[in-house]
Amino acid sequence: MSEADVMRRLVAGELYVEAWGVRDAPALLYLHGGPGQGCYEFVEHQAARLSDKIRVVALDQRGVLRSAALPPQGMLTIADLIADCETVRTHLEIENWTVLQDTRQRIADMLVAAPFTADQWGKGGDHLARLTQDDDFYQDHTPLLQQVQQPAVLIKGERDPIPSAEEVCDFRHALPHAEVRTYHCGHFVQAEKQLEYTRLVSDFVLGHGKRPKSQTLPSRTS
Repeated sequence: MSEADVMRRLVAGELYVEAWGVRDAPALLYLHGGPGQGCYEFVEHQAARLSDKIRVVALDQRGVLRSAALPPQGMLTIADLIADCETVRTHLEIENWTVLQDTRQRIADMLVAAPFTADQWGKGGDHLARLTQDDDFYQDHTPLLQQVQQPAVLIKGERDPIPSAEEVCDFRHALPHAEVRTYHCGHFVQAEKQLEYTRLVSDFVLGHGKRPKSQTLPSRTS
C-alpha cells in the first residue's frame, strides 16, 4: 500500500480520521474502545493488512488523542459520537459501511508502547469522564440486539473476560444466525492473531459489503 492511498486529516476541524485503501472498495469503520483509547493500536496492527482489499476508516473519537480537545464546559453523549460517525461518512462520500465496534478496552499496554504525550493520553480521561455523565451510557442495550437485521460476527479471545459468558449467550440468543469466533489469545485479537483476524474481517466485509445498510462486527477485538 502506498502512502498515496492513506489519508490522515482532521474532519470538521476536530475529528482525527485515517482512511486506508481505494475509494471504491467496500468500506469498514473501526470504532475504538476505552472509552477514550483512540484508534492507534488497531491501525498499527490491521489497517495496512485490511486495506489490500477493503477501505478502512478509523478515527479518534471526539476529544480523544489526536482529535481536538473537548471544550472546557459541556457534556458528551453517545448520540454525539454517533453523529460524528455520520459526519465522517458524509465527508468521505461513503454510501454504506461495515461497523467494527470494539468494547471498552484495557489500555495499559498502549500507554507504554504508543508514541503520544501525557497530554494527548490525558484527553481520553476527559472523554471518559464526560461520557459517563450521559445516562444512556449506563443503560442495558442488550435488548437492542434483537433489532439488528444486518449480518454480524462476534470476535473474542478465550482468555479475555470481556464479553462475559452471559453476554455471549445473550448475543447468540438475540442473533441466532450470527457467528461467534473465538481465538486462543487474550484481549487484543487484532494484535495477537493478526493473520486470522485480517482474514476473518476481510471475508466478512467482502461477503456483505455491498448491502444497502451498515452491518456490524461487534468485535471484542479480543
